[in-house]
Amino acid sequence: MPDTIWGQDLKLTDWNFGKDLTGTAGFRTDYALISGSENLAQALTLRLMTPKGSYTPLGHPSYGSRLYELIGELNNEKNRKIAEMYVREAVERESRVSSVLEIRAIQNSDRREVIDIHLSVRIIQETVPLNLVVPFSLEGG
Repeated sequence: MPDTIWGQDLKLTDWNFGKDLTGTAGFRTDYALISGSENLAQALTLRLMTPKGSYTPLGHPSYGSRLYELIGELNNEKNRKIAEMYVREAVERESRVSSVLEIRAIQNSDRREVIDIHLSVRIIQETVPLNLVVPFSLEGG
């Protein structure tokens, strides 16, 4: 898939949200670039972890997700279903995603406060789905 469709961005390595993200230095650059499906996976993760409305002052009021509304809630079946709904709402706004194939929110086996979001999406002009798992802590950042 050409970068014109998938896009290109800085490769981020520090997923401790609420703090500055850390970039990765490339061989001959100050920062490494990311492209292809890896870039889209990073973009979807950032969209899910960004509170919806955070970028309103920048002209992007619908960017982000409502997952943050679940912080402080119990990791139970009801809240995992709500998380799935919030994820679908956010992912369907990503222009490179043609359809959402599956979303499953399950309790992390090691950390009971974490929901693992299993996501499978079909990408425009691509036959192979993109699959990723995004952990989300109900305790916040």
